[in-house]
Amino acid sequence: MKFINHIILFSCLVLLSANGFTQNHNDTLQNDRIGRGLFLFIKTNLQMTEEEAKKSEPIINQYLIDMRKVQFEYKDPMERQQQKATVRLNFRNQLTPVLGITRANRVFVEEAKFRNEVRKLIQQRKNQQKKRRKSI
Repeated sequence: MKFINHIILFSCLVLLSANGFTQNHNDTLQNDRIGRGLFLFIKTNLQMTEEEAKKSEPIINQYLIDMRKVQFEYKDPMERQQQKATVRLNFRNQLTPVLGITRANRVFVEEAKFRNEVRKLIQQRKNQQKKRRKSI
């Protein structure tokens, strides 16, 4: 299971580095490679059926779009946190009929795991690049 997660994360990073780090905050999962990788990570870790995946993908897509909008539109950190909480509650309420309350809540845990793994991999790449530069 961990091996599959690492493959998904590595694929996401490869695609991200090929595409650059700039993203339009209105992109959908199909255009957002990190978002797509997040969905695949969640799908794998929650062991979603194909039917659950089909039903949850547009919900997760909208969640990511809404979270990006909040990030860009609210400059005040307290307002931004409040809006993010509102988006998460709405998202959970939409996802609960598809996955059930327990698994809908686990999506947030898996999202945090994914983001941490991506950060680790990016940091590892930066460290490897520094080592290469020093050896040249």
